[in-house]
Amino acid sequence: MKRLILCSIGLFVAEIASAQSVTVSALNPARNSNAVARTTPVRVELSQLVSSGTVRVHSLQHGGQLAGTVASAGTTIAFTPAQAYQPGERLLVTVPAGARSTTGSVLTRPQVYQLTTQVTPSTGLFVRSSSVLVGPAGNPALPYADRIIAADIDGDGDQDMLVTNYTTGPGRVSVRLNDGTGTFAGGTDLAVGNYPGILLLADLDGDSDLDLLVGRSSAADVSVLLNAGNGTFGPAQYTRTNGIATLQLGDVDGDADLDLLVSRSNQTASVYLNNGTGSFSAGATVAGGTKMQAVGDLDNDGALDLVTDDPNAPAWGLLLRRGNGDGTFAATATAVALPIASSPLFGLDLLDSDADGDLDLLLTTRLGLYIMHNVSSASSLAFNPEQLLAGSGGLSVASVADAEGDGDLDILTTNSQNSVGCYRNSGAGVFTLGSTLASSPALTGLATADVDGDGDLDLLTIGSLDRRASVWLNLNTAPNQTVTGRQPSRNALRAAPGSAVAVQFSQPLSPAAMPMEGLSVARSQSRNAAPLTTAVANGYELRFTPANSFAPGEKVQVSLARVLAGGSSVLPAAQVYEFTAAAGVGPGTFVRAATPAAGGTINDRAVLPADFDGDGDLDLCLLSASLQDGSFQVLRNAGNGMFTAVRSYATGVYPTGLRVADMDGDGDQDIIVSSGSTYGFTSGLVQVFKNNGSGTFSLGSSLGVGIETMGLTTGDLDGDGDQDVIVLTGSTKALILLNDGDGTCWGMEMVYPAVSIVSLAPTLASLQLADVDNDDNLDLLVYNAQGVSISLNNGEGSFAPATLLTTPASGALALADVDADGDLDMLTGNGGQVNVLTNNGLGSFALRATLPITGSSSTISSLATGDIDGDGDQDLLASGINSSGQVSVRLNDGAGNFSGSYSFQAASSLSGALVSALGDFDQDGDLDLTVMHYIYGGIDVCLNQAGTLTATTAGTGVSPLALFPNPGRQSTLSGAGPGQLVRVLDAVGREVLVAKATAAGTCQLALPATLAGGVYVVRVGEQAVRLLAE
Repeated sequence: MKRLILCSIGLFVAEIASAQSVTVSALNPARNSNAVARTTPVRVELSQLVSSGTVRVHSLQHGGQLAGTVASAGTTIAFTPAQAYQPGERLLVTVPAGARSTTGSVLTRPQVYQLTTQVTPSTGLFVRSSSVLVGPAGNPALPYADRIIAADIDGDGDQDMLVTNYTTGPGRVSVRLNDGTGTFAGGTDLAVGNYPGILLLADLDGDSDLDLLVGRSSAADVSVLLNAGNGTFGPAQYTRTNGIATLQLGDVDGDADLDLLVSRSNQTASVYLNNGTGSFSAGATVAGGTKMQAVGDLDNDGALDLVTDDPNAPAWGLLLRRGNGDGTFAATATAVALPIASSPLFGLDLLDSDADGDLDLLLTTRLGLYIMHNVSSASSLAFNPEQLLAGSGGLSVASVADAEGDGDLDILTTNSQNSVGCYRNSGAGVFTLGSTLASSPALTGLATADVDGDGDLDLLTIGSLDRRASVWLNLNTAPNQTVTGRQPSRNALRAAPGSAVAVQFSQPLSPAAMPMEGLSVARSQSRNAAPLTTAVANGYELRFTPANSFAPGEKVQVSLARVLAGGSSVLPAAQVYEFTAAAGVGPGTFVRAATPAAGGTINDRAVLPADFDGDGDLDLCLLSASLQDGSFQVLRNAGNGMFTAVRSYATGVYPTGLRVADMDGDGDQDIIVSSGSTYGFTSGLVQVFKNNGSGTFSLGSSLGVGIETMGLTTGDLDGDGDQDVIVLTGSTKALILLNDGDGTCWGMEMVYPAVSIVSLAPTLASLQLADVDNDDNLDLLVYNAQGVSISLNNGEGSFAPATLLTTPASGALALADVDADGDLDMLTGNGGQVNVLTNNGLGSFALRATLPITGSSSTISSLATGDIDGDGDQDLLASGINSSGQVSVRLNDGAGNFSGSYSFQAASSLSGALVSALGDFDQDGDLDLTVMHYIYGGIDVCLNQAGTLTATTAGTGVSPLALFPNPGRQSTLSGAGPGQLVRVLDAVGREVLVAKATAAGTCQLALPATLAGGVYVVRVGEQAVRLLAE
């Protein structure tokens, strides 16, 4: 009987055990772990011995639902991945319901949680390594690039790139494939409908590749494009969402596929459940979620909870809703009030900031970034009061990632200055703002991923007007070098024309002489003779020896890369500086040589010298403009300062700017033109004409900027050794075009102070690049009606907001080290005078002297500096549009004091003379001068030599028309034919006055008082003359 009772009790206990459901008792790694080793199995400990069960691990960066083996032993189910996880990726883990114990009990409640994988330790400092075209090929227009993400979409193990182009006609997602080293190419451009604002990747159909999900708020739909496994995608499958503000993915019903959560502007958030094939059906809807939402397991119960903004809070706040684990959420939410001063909410993120195993809240608000630490329990969802991160005003969260591989999650931010910063985590949730990591003007998107396969996290950035994404590699070596010496020095005024360029370092680069990339030399006039040479490292020095000499008086730009010697030598930042080659001794007086038979119309705009054909002398490029077309001519030098027009090339309508630079790195000088002026044009262009080496050109790239242009300049803005472009546009903005090394540029926007940019000179504004604060990168200066706007460069091609140096303006600006103290001083036109402002070495200027200029009447409109007498200092040449054709020369005493009263006739007495460029045109070693005629057009070459004025040849283009007074509003025109019609046109060709010449060929012109001041064209038949209305 006793034995029978014991057997009955045993059977009863067994039945009780069999009736008990299986639960999850432990997870290894623990939920929300931040540094999971990349080959670690995911183990789930159950409350009973396991008979069957599975664990699903989902990657959002590689392989989707990951391949691997699932094995059961004792009370453990373990998933072992077939391949290593990606560095720093977030893994979504599901333990589905249905696991059985050996007694037949069942796991009835699934477990859903997340892990973050380990990152190889690094410096957390980044250097731009390359760029990749992400706009549709062949399209010159700038798309609005909005989002960028990285993931392995073709299954080859490396991280590829996807970018949304937020445009109509239609919007696109550009797919670019990685070769494993962080170099991107190929791929395709997917048409996804207008305005694709949200871009996500996930394995939606369970076939172990990453599918594409695109959200469009304008169309209120979500499209799914299934991956064929090789990075190509099938047709879009659309799900209507009745409005869309934000999207999140998560396994809210615990069935091991990813569901979709949508917040809407109608103050609701809805769940769309995945059927396992990538098709979605509408599920639960809850109140709240007008702007932002986040999904994660807040109370560690294995079900995903929901965080949304609270549209009905008295001030503003959050709504926290428990997940039931079956795709639904609690009907009642926990409300969390937030300070009204920090409203509105711009972003919501979840992360385990303090490594305590639960998910904390990161808020982006108007006042800055807030951390709220999680104190939820089994009975309630709760967070501690918000803590503002110091210095976070104006910042937005771009990514949460382990930037330096120390095992905790850092916060990567962007700001209105388009820089990427980083709040470094102490490991305990205490954040400290570090230095700027990267920058990209008009920055709109950032992604983190290991793109070069070295185990640390790199950056991908995109700007709103970019056609190219930038790749920033994480440095494995901390800065360990400093520059200890340079020859020639920064801003040297008299470098030997044949001298080498050498840089010395604090640590050795190489034990023996060896070629080394990283030191680039850009000429402004001469060309690098073939074969192109590479710098040589030897011990502590890196030396570039040019194959041919620099031109006399030529400005030379030197770029020193941040990373040298294959990555073993790292500078704190790239460096860009300039020096000037010595000019020979000359008398400093000028003789007007024969005028080239080119130009000679009122449409001539600019002229620049360079050795285009490689024969060792300086040729000329003359830019001409009209309201109907534009062109430039190449004039070939015979070697003695006499020029012959070779060929004309068409440009965009009404060109506004001309520069000469080696844009494609082949050693010869290319030509860059901006077109589409403020005179009513809204489709400006920037064109790069590439030199074939013999002085003939073909169009290399043409970029539509969508707005009028007002001029351009070139220089290495980001320290990568190639020549970038800045284009001044209307609306007080400038467009930065960073060169990818082959002369192709992409565009970004930068905002200036709200000042009008005006000028009386043919080029609409004077802009220059120069290192005014001696930090070894090129700053931007723009001369306009209020003075000089100075925007300092951060060294990566992005600029700080401009400061305005108020100085009387007349459209002329020159920069030169006039007092030989090693920094660049400033000279500006001031009516009939020139202001000399000296630099304190930090980019601050003070008025030193005001120089009266004889013969300039009331307006100095052009300035040039150069060593015209060969004594080693920078002299001054000045002229004005109403200068009666004279150029004034003032000699420098070496300390910045100018003297003399010499002027010479550089153009017809009826034409204003505009100083254009200095160069040695007759190969005698001293600096000569090119001059443009303002009133009638045409150019003259004035040689630096003693002598008298020579007669000019045909081709000067001097019109018989004359106006007096000019400037004026009541002027007399002479030189017309008897009874000829006289028309006065404004800058866009509209008639503002019509009159008829007398029998004597004269006409009284009285401009209406309502007409604005500026330049007007008086046209009689085929002849024309400019009239300046004051």
